[in-house]
Formats: sequence, structure tokens, C-alpha cells
Amino acid sequence: MEKMFKPCATQRLLIPTLLQDVDSLLYVDTDTLFLRPVDAIWRFLDKFSSAQLAALVLEHEGAGNYRFARHPYYGESGLNSGVLLMNLTRIRRSTWLDSMVRYYVQYKPHIRYGDQDLINIYFYYYTDEVYVYPCEWNYRTDHCEDKSICKGIEKKWCVRFTWF
Repeated sequence: MEKMFKPCATQRLLIPTLLQDVDSLLYVDTDTLFLRPVDAIWRFLDKFSSAQLAALVLEHEGAGNYRFARHPYYGESGLNSGVLLMNLTRIRRSTWLDSMVRYYVQYKPHIRYGDQDLINIYFYYYTDEVYVYPCEWNYRTDHCEDKSICKGIEKKWCVRFTWF
């Protein structure tokens, strides 16, 4: 699984077993830029139901990349794992790791987005274990290109970044 998508990307699936003394963690992709204080995202842990163990945003608010997937995925558009808030204590008590290994073996030929696909498959089967927070917590440039992707996002953030 370690070379499934990008180098080390699947590590987020194993974090609960690696950091045994950590209760909660915010995992963000390296291309993440926060446009507001990041400490506000921690308040979502207080909104979790007793069953919820992670928070993610929808891949899109309409039909997204997952409409062509050949494996199960969460909801109508799937989840994006770029900003993943995790209650590690609850994840350790769940079927998370065993399920990830099982889904990897079962769906390997159909996995396109690596660990994000595995997370989507998991929450397809365990919909009550995910908290979906607003899309502005995983703002992406495609939110500017298609106004239906993240309704309510402040378009003032739609600027072109030049990467060197």
C-alpha cells in the first residue's frame, strides 16, 4: 500500500497505530494553504456524534470525479482527504485498519486516488462514522473554476497562484 498513490500518502491510514498516545490529529496535504486561523477547525471535534471518528469535506457538492469510480464511495460525490481531522482514539477502537487492508486487496485494480479511495470505501460502509464539514475547510482552485463545487465559498479567494 505504501506506493499506491504518492510517496508516503498512505501513512495517514496508519497514523492511529503509530501514534498510540495521541487522541486527535489534523492531517493536511502538503499543498494546503490556510486562509483563516487553523485552530478553528479543532472545534469540529466537539460537533462529532459519539459514532464519528473523522471529519472530511465532500469532493464536490455536485457530481465529481467519483462518478466514474469502479468502487463504492461516500455519498454522491465522495470525500476529499486533503484536510482530515481524526479522532485517533475512536479510530483505534473501530475496524478502520483491518477494513483498509481488506478494501485494498478487494478493490486494488480500481483504486485511482490511493488512500483517498480507501477512505471513501470505508465511509461508504460506515456512513455514521464520518462528519462532513463545510467545503471552505478544503478550499481548492477548482472551486473557482466551477461555482457549483463549493457553494458559498468567498470568491475573493479565487486568485491565480504562480508556483515556481
